[in-house]
Amino acid sequence: MKKVLICLAAATIALSACKKDRIESAVEILKTAEDNALMEAEYNQVYEYSDRAFNYLDINNQLKSGDSLDILPPCAELLHDSVLQVLTIDFGDDKCLCKDGLYRRGQIIVNYDTNYRETNGQISVQLKDYFVNNNAYSGTKTIINRGGGKYEYRVRNAQAYTSNGTIKWQTDAIITRTKGHGTVNNAFDDTYEVTGTSSGVNRAGKSYTAETTIPLKRIIQLGCIRNYVAGFIRVEDEDDNFLEIDYDPFRDEACDKIATVNINDDYTREITLR
Repeated sequence: MKKVLICLAAATIALSACKKDRIESAVEILKTAEDNALMEAEYNQVYEYSDRAFNYLDINNQLKSGDSLDILPPCAELLHDSVLQVLTIDFGDDKCLCKDGLYRRGQIIVNYDTNYRETNGQISVQLKDYFVNNNAYSGTKTIINRGGGKYEYRVRNAQAYTSNGTIKWQTDAIITRTKGHGTVNNAFDDTYEVTGTSSGVNRAGKSYTAETTIPLKRIIQLGCIRNYVAGFIRVEDEDDNFLEIDYDPFRDEACDKIATVNINDDYTREITLR
C-alpha cells in the first residue's frame, strides 16, 4: 500500500511539473510572437511611409509644392535633397502623434533611384534617432519594385530597444498592393498582401523563425492601419515551441482586431490585437 501511495504521489508531481512546463512554454512563445509582430508592424509602417513619400516628387525630381504626405500627421515634415536623391521624413524631436495612434520622433531617411516606379527600381531606407512610443528602432531596409504592384523588401540588422529587452529581427518578404495602386496621392484606399519569412532573437534572448503560410492582408484605413484582417502566420522558437495566428477566424476580413492563436496544440483561444 505504501508503495502504491508513493507511486501515485510521484505521478502527481510529474504531471504538475509537465503542466508547469507547458504553461511556461506557452508564455515564452507568446512573448516571441509579440516581439515578431511588433517588428513586422513597424517596418510595414516604415515601408508605407517610404513608398508614399516617393509619390511626392514630380517628373523633374522636385518636391511638389503645396502637397502634404497624406498618411503623415501635421507634426511631421517631408524634406528633399534633389542632388543626393534623399527624402527625409522628419517626425521632430518630440512626441509626434501619428494616424495609427502611436507617437514617433526621429527620421526615416530614404535614398532613392529616380526610376523607383519602374520595374527593378529601388529605394533604401535607414532610421535615424527613430523612436516609436519610446522604443528605439534601428536597421536598414531595401525595397525593390518588381512590377505589377509587387514590391520585394528586405530588412537587415533591425533592432528594437524596449524597456523589457532588445529585439533583433530580419525579414525577406513580398508586399503586393492589391487596391489603390493607381491613386498615388491617397493612401487610405490601399490594400496590401504580405508573404515572407523572418527570423530574430526575442527580448529574452531566444532565437526564432516566422513564416507566412497564408498571405497577410492589410487595409489602410483609420482604426485598422497596424493590424491584419486576414492571413496565417506560424512562429517557432529554438525550444521547438510553436504558435499559429489566424487573423480572420470568422472569414469576414473585418477590421475587428480579433484573431485566434494555437500554441503547441495545447491552447487555442481568441485574442484581441493591440
